[in-house]
Amino acid sequence: MKDLENSLPLDIGRAEFAQVLREVQPYLEHVLSTLDQGPAAALDTTQGELLAKELTKSPSQTGEPLPHVLRELFESALTCTYNTASGRYLAYIPGGGLPTAAIADMIAGVINRYVTVWVASPGLVQLEQNTIRWMADLIGLGQAAGGLLTTGGSMANFSAVVTAREERLDGPLESGVIYVSEQVHHSVTKAAKLAGIRAEHVVAIPTNETMQLCIDSLIQQLGVDRAQGLRPFMIVGSAGTTNTGAIDNLDRLADIADKEGLWFHVDAAYGGFFLLCPEVRGAFQGIDRADSVTLDPHKGMFLPYGTGALVVREREALVRAHDVGADYLPETGVDASRVDFSTMGPELSRSFRGLRVWLPLQLHGEISFQRALSHKLVLAQNVHTRIDSWPHVSLVSGSRLSVRAFRCAPPGLSLHAIDALNKDWLSAVNRRQRTHLSGTRIGGAFVLRVAILNFRTQESHIEVALDDLESTLNELLQAL
Repeated sequence: MKDLENSLPLDIGRAEFAQVLREVQPYLEHVLSTLDQGPAAALDTTQGELLAKELTKSPSQTGEPLPHVLRELFESALTCTYNTASGRYLAYIPGGGLPTAAIADMIAGVINRYVTVWVASPGLVQLEQNTIRWMADLIGLGQAAGGLLTTGGSMANFSAVVTAREERLDGPLESGVIYVSEQVHHSVTKAAKLAGIRAEHVVAIPTNETMQLCIDSLIQQLGVDRAQGLRPFMIVGSAGTTNTGAIDNLDRLADIADKEGLWFHVDAAYGGFFLLCPEVRGAFQGIDRADSVTLDPHKGMFLPYGTGALVVREREALVRAHDVGADYLPETGVDASRVDFSTMGPELSRSFRGLRVWLPLQLHGEISFQRALSHKLVLAQNVHTRIDSWPHVSLVSGSRLSVRAFRCAPPGLSLHAIDALNKDWLSAVNRRQRTHLSGTRIGGAFVLRVAILNFRTQESHIEVALDDLESTLNELLQAL
């Protein structure tokens, strides 16, 4: 067996491969066993800059010993990071990263089969298609539905905007108008820019007191824009906004889209998989009427980053928007039962993403995901109840899911001073490094957020976060 202290050949044998796995395994076991140790997020920017400079170098010409490479990765490069896999990480939208999905990625990388056209791997394409079918059924889109897995919600939203443009924009590109909530995820705005829609024609509709897109304002804006000769073609509803977890009135948005002949897209990247939970499923009423829906399995299914999905009511709409042939490609579209992912999105070369969705579903079962998500709803309600009891602290209304946004506003302080107080509050909590939260702005005001979407997050993690929030707030209020 080759000595791994020397450089490895590209085509390693079974024995060398087994030894590599043995060398890597202790590091991975250590990561999993110490997720609740150390800081929830390494916040030392100066140290991070020094680390990045130390790691700046060209690849080795002759190869380096595996132990040295692993030490550099796990003991150096992995430091100074947000510990996003930890149950204590409650910032932005957390990503747990199921180990079973990591196993699927290793399998997919080793077998390295091409799944972008059906003829290359019919069975593997079918496994990936099964995951899309499961998502379409979860949403309720019907038997003509289809879609594809993407690198994330940003790419899914991009393909949705392109498809809407091709299917509904009857006229010059520069006259097309998209309507979004002022709480929409920025990836939708970016998608519109990349699809050639003028920035001023991505119209942000105000939200109401529950942080939902205001229906009356939308109807009024539609009339104004049509009177000016513009061509509305798309409405984007949110099913779980990043800021507060709010869900737009999807049924009313679907009514308007039907009446006006517009494409109705729902960005459910964060919230969509809560459809598995009976206790909140009613909040999504109308999502089954969408023309397209973005989902992020790397959020609600706890998979590794880089796993998004776009599901559409009519699979052929994706094909009409994206398919471009070439002489060197196998013939596509031969049979409706054959799914060629290359015809439905911008990618021709893509990884076998379906395995990281399919394998965990097969191993854990749908019920495991439902129970985990329901548990996050309970934890979020516990946060809500506790925070709501603190003096001068108010929660931003609108959340039905696992995000809570809140703000301390003592009487007698200016808006600027209140913002400063809340920023200091967030910094004080994060400096303790036992948990990690993030902030945002809603209506121009700075607020703190607790986002619970990691299968590892338990009551004990939430208690630590709440204790740190309460004690730091008391210290700040006493200092006023």
